[in-house]
Amino acid sequence: MGYMGAYGFAEVAEREHALKWHLLYNHVPSVPGDMLEPARQAIDAMLADEPDTIIETPYPHKRYGQEVPASEVVEALHLWAFIDQAIDQDMA
Repeated sequence: MGYMGAYGFAEVAEREHALKWHLLYNHVPSVPGDMLEPARQAIDAMLADEPDTIIETPYPHKRYGQEVPASEVVEALHLWAFIDQAIDQDMA
């Protein structure tokens, strides 16, 4: 599934529902549900062109601990499809 699955689902479903699906089914092992809010915040920060915004996470990142830049949350959770889809939707 990966990127294309997440992009397609984000295109047809509400972002929160698509994001929950992505974290649960597009990762092995699944990403815990308490990462949903940090994922949302990271997407919003990236869309606002603020990749250095610090996101508090319930689990420590190997390099940053629990205060992680939005860009790193996006990388760790593979959230680029949600950002690209939002940008594409705004351009349409």
